[in-house]
Order: sequence, then structure tokens, then C-alpha cells
Amino acid sequence: MTTTKEDVASRAFLMIGANTVSDFTDGSSDESDLANLLYEELVQAELGSYPWNFTKSEVLLSLDATAPLGGEWDSRYRIDTRAITVRGVRVEGSNIAYEIQEDFIHCNATSADSVYMEFLGRTSEAKWPAYFQLGMVYRLASDFAGSLARDGELVQIYDVKYEKQIRRARAMDSQSETARPLRTQRLVKVRQSGSRYFPGAA
Repeated sequence: MTTTKEDVASRAFLMIGANTVSDFTDGSSDESDLANLLYEELVQAELGSYPWNFTKSEVLLSLDATAPLGGEWDSRYRIDTRAITVRGVRVEGSNIAYEIQEDFIHCNATSADSVYMEFLGRTSEAKWPAYFQLGMVYRLASDFAGSLARDGELVQIYDVKYEKQIRRARAMDSQSETARPLRTQRLVKVRQSGSRYFPGAA
């Protein structure tokens, strides 16, 4: 059975003695109103707070040539709408300098370059590992207890559960990734082409 946002929120509500929800926007209960108000903000904050492996993606960016640029940057690329946190920008496998301005990546790549952005994205609940899902349920239970039940003791209980579980989750998540070897050839290449990609480089 595919896990949905309603499933996750309902588990949190049940933990504090409240009712389950089947729709965040139907306005049928205090629970649905609260979930509609808080759920997505809390989820995105948690997903963007740590480089979870299940949220990592890389995408080829499209050059935006609609507006002339001045100053230190030669070009800009629109940020993928799925991104919560940008982790890096690369050309030919090497990281380059960049700056985020509104919805765009500004850098010194050219139209001949293939520019890739690594980011943490809004992964669907169905793809959350069990260790993260449980941590998120505890996080929601704590916030829901404060806003709906107005029970300080419950807030404290689920805060403690959340902190312990999210530490376990991060430890487990870190074990699912092999350390990347240092690619010295690409490092040398970046240094050699630094004047183009890195402002002020020799």
C-alpha cells in the first residue's frame, strides 16, 4: 500500500489522541485545517535540513538568455522547481562557483557548457524510508500536540522521541552512501580553468 501525506499526518494525530484525516483541504475538522496549515512546511524543513540520500537528485539546467547580466556572472539558469536546497553546480563533473538570486543560479558557464545542479528535493511520502517516516511522525505529533491538544507534556514527550529518532535516521541514512573518491584530474582541470568558472581565480 502506498503511503500518502494523509497517512503520515493521521499517525501523528492518533498518537496525541486526535482524529485521522483523509483530506487536508476539505475543512471538515480542526485536524484537517491544522494539517493543511503545518504539514508541508514541517516536511520541507525536515527534508532540507540534512542531505538525506533519498532526496538527492541531479538535473541538467537550461540557460536563461532572456535578460542581460552584468557584474561578476556571465549567465543564469533557472532552478528546478523540485529543489528545496541546492547542493552544488557542476560543469564536466567539477564544481563551479555560483550564486542564487531569486529563482536562478548565476554562474560563469557558457552556452557550450552542460550545467548540472545537485539538489535536495521534495520526495514523495511513498519513497520515504521507514526510519525517516517515523521521525517525521514524531515531529508532527509534537507540533500537533501544541497546536491542537495544547498539551505541554505531550509536546515534550514527542520532542524527545523525535530527537532520538532523527539521530538514528541520520546515522542509518549515512550508511547507505559510499564515500566518493577524490578525483584529482578534475580538480586540476578546475584550477586550470578557474578564471572562467571562479571569479578572481588566477
